[in-house]
Amino acid sequence: MAQKKKTPSKPKTAAKAARPRPTKPVFESRISFTTIGVRDFKRSLDFYRDTIGFKLHSLQGDIAMFDVGGSVLALYPYHLLAEDAGLKPGGSGFSGIAMAYNVRNAKDVDRFLGLLESRGTRILQKAEDKFWGGRSGYFADPDGYPWEIAWNPFIKMDAKGRLILKKK
Repeated sequence: MAQKKKTPSKPKTAAKAARPRPTKPVFESRISFTTIGVRDFKRSLDFYRDTIGFKLHSLQGDIAMFDVGGSVLALYPYHLLAEDAGLKPGGSGFSGIAMAYNVRNAKDVDRFLGLLESRGTRILQKAEDKFWGGRSGYFADPDGYPWEIAWNPFIKMDAKGRLILKKK
């Protein structure tokens, strides 16, 4: 009986061809604009300007821009934003995004949420201590977008309220 010739087998841990890592980042590490598609422009403008107290940078037709410490929070009609992005408006539920406002101490989480609630803002989650060591709670803007008010003992803030992230 003739022996079969063995063919070399592929190693069981064959490495997949890895994508080459870019030598330079595509973007600088920052967010310039966050645009929220709003259903009632006037109501949202009043909320962000008057209830929260964000500084209105400019109002041009159906877009409002707020200065939020080096970047812009913009309000734009929901259907126009969907159209601009090539998306079909509609649907409901969690959009997969939440914004956050960090505060300097744990007591400020309760204080800010209390102030917002006293102004008629819907509180999604009362302030509570979190498993990771901080304290936070959530409120909703007029379109239901969730905002977190958070105190994180592991991240410091400068005098202007900007986060100071330590380099690794």
